Amino acid sequence: MRHLKIKKFNNEANKVDLQDEILVETLNNFFKLHRDDQLKFSLGAGLYKLRIATKEGRGKSGGSRSILAFKNDNGVYWLHLFSKNDKGNVTTSELKKLKHLADIMFALTDEQISKLINLGELCEVNTNG
Repeated sequence: MRHLKIKKFNNEANKVDLQDEILVETLNNFFKLHRDDQLKFSLGAGLYKLRIATKEGRGKSGGSRSILAFKNDNGVYWLHLFSKNDKGNVTTSELKKLKHLADIMFALTDEQISKLINLGELCEVNTNG
């Protein structure tokens, strides 16, 4: 399963020094949850909002929030990252745009994904630590 970040997410992650290992750990913890518990984080249309510890000592509750798109074997796409201090949640307008973006991501072929990676629009998450 591919594990990718869009360019905007990658830029935001770099600003807060968010390492790929944290993304992998966050996702692994999410996948360990029972399906009913995973649904608590669902925003619909394959989008999920997960907490991420982005500052040392602040932990997940004071850190950032991420929006990722995931549907079965279509891969994982990290789409949006924001600080809880900046805003409590995504707006309805943002959510609509993120759902549209998720639909686009889910429809990409392997060839299209490779091209977007080569163009710098997508980045692969280092899942090997």
